[in-house]
Amino acid sequence: MKLLIGQQMVMPALESVRLGKTRNEAAACLTATVLIAPADTYFLKLSVAVGDVVRLLDDGGKEIFLG
Repeated sequence: MKLLIGQQMVMPALESVRLGKTRNEAAACLTATVLIAPADTYFLKLSVAVGDVVRLLDDGGKEIFLG
C-alpha cells in the first residue's frame, strides 16, 4: 500500500492508515497518522497544505482513494 500527499511518498513516516465509510457518509473517509521528528535531520520532512491531493494505492498500484 502507498500513501501519497501531493507528489510526496508518506509511507516511511506513516504510523497507521484507515479507509472507511459509514451509512451516514456520502464518501469514504481516509484517516492517517503520520510521524514527525523535527529534531532528526534525516527523518522524512513532509509539506502538507489544505487542498493537497491525497492518494492511496494498493500494492498493485491501483488507486483506491483520491481526495
